[in-house]
Amino acid sequence: MGQRVFLAVWDINPLTGALSKNFRELNVTGASLPFGMTILPGKNAALVTDPALGYEIFDLSGQNRSGIFPFQAEGAMNCWALHSQKTDHVFLIDFGTSLINEVAVDRNLGSSIISQLALVKDSFLSDSQIATVHGNEYLYVLTLGKDLVTVLSLSGPGKMTVVQHFPLGDAVRKLGISEDPNQVQGLGVFVTGA
Repeated sequence: MGQRVFLAVWDINPLTGALSKNFRELNVTGASLPFGMTILPGKNAALVTDPALGYEIFDLSGQNRSGIFPFQAEGAMNCWALHSQKTDHVFLIDFGTSLINEVAVDRNLGSSIISQLALVKDSFLSDSQIATVHGNEYLYVLTLGKDLVTVLSLSGPGKMTVVQHFPLGDAVRKLGISEDPNQVQGLGVFVTGA
């Protein structure tokens, strides 16, 4: 039996911030396993990763421009999506293939892959964040299979480059804390004085 896949959208009361009692369903026919989501600024839409298919774009405007964008790579499991203000592109983090995919979305919600960066096989890319440091944007990716945080510069569209592989496991062990890379979850980036 197939499952119903949808995004639930609640209205917010502008005076109280309270959510409406009922929600609206947003559907993309054929969506399988929505996972990570990022809002597409200025497009009234959200890009949602789908580890089973690739990704979907949900049109929030009611114009019926939603769609599925499949990935053909064997073992692809796009799980996380982050929007870059600097490039106005979305970066998809693929757990299965160790690829970081840079995706452009046009004003009609069509999309294309601009660039791909392959990290070492079995990197098992996980939680990610984008942060701005002194006007430059960086993508931080928890790299579970190698016990690292991979840092990438996002200097412009199609210009993603690795600038550091931070040895997370070493740093944790220096604190006297035992860690299991299979149990590491979550990543936050806090920038001060930048």
